[in-house]
Amino acid sequence: MFKIPLNLKEKSYYDFLCGRVKVLETYLIEEPLYKDLVKKNFREFVQFLQGYPYKNFLIGEDFQSVKDAIIKRKEFEFSDFEKFGLKDFIDVFFRSSAYFLLTKKKDFVSPPSLSGFSEILTSTHNELFATSKTYLRPLVIDANYLTFLFEGALLLRNDFIIDFYRELTENYIVMILMRNYRFVQDHFLGRSEFDEILRFLSLHFPYSTFLRKVTNFNEFEEMLRDSKGLYFEKDISSEWTQLLNKTLKKAFEKGRYLNEGIEPIFVYLLKIDWEAHILQKLAYALYFGVDPGEITELEFAYE
Repeated sequence: MFKIPLNLKEKSYYDFLCGRVKVLETYLIEEPLYKDLVKKNFREFVQFLQGYPYKNFLIGEDFQSVKDAIIKRKEFEFSDFEKFGLKDFIDVFFRSSAYFLLTKKKDFVSPPSLSGFSEILTSTHNELFATSKTYLRPLVIDANYLTFLFEGALLLRNDFIIDFYRELTENYIVMILMRNYRFVQDHFLGRSEFDEILRFLSLHFPYSTFLRKVTNFNEFEEMLRDSKGLYFEKDISSEWTQLLNKTLKKAFEKGRYLNEGIEPIFVYLLKIDWEAHILQKLAYALYFGVDPGEITELEFAYE
């Protein structure tokens, strides 16, 4: 049960923030620039960040200093928006993933300062350690986290945010199934185990329209053969790794035409969160000599 109060103000309350968002967005890194960033070395990458607000948080040019600067800039932005009564909103939609990851610890105890999260976090922890099958355990946190986000969106009664998390959840389900479909092809999983994963997902996502269409391995395989055009892209089997990025980009594009209410603020927070995530991945790749093209989240920079 979702127990965190998420009470939004009337649209006009956010007029000042919506105007501010238009200015703040000019300090974000435009997507085409990532195509150049993936070609730089780490030193050049750091120099690039000096041209953005990250410079205010950089205290060194080593990997940890750069990673810290990226995180601190994001948290600075979040904290700034919290002053307008958006702390619970930000905690739910932009910080909760870190709380869910804590449930992996065997001695997990829900932080007392997060009373609204306690029940779902404790339930997730208990389910995780009660699940013995190795192919199901990685799904427990994801399933509970996505359900938490969607229930939070429903509580807001905001169509834009509800539609975003509905699509995000559906595409995440496709990614989970594609990953495990590959495991079946590589003989790491059997078809019966794939079917059990489908039942697990159906139990956790009873509202999923995708899972109503696919109930076993054979139906999923048949769906893949017929999937060209389902997501208005190439067939799922060749596009599945970028479904989450596409969900975000769709929201970013819609956000260009939103000028009032909580929606422009939500989209901006999505953008700064996504930018921080991508920059951390890129910093890691460039510092440790990993080909950025081998990192799934950075594939968009090579399109």
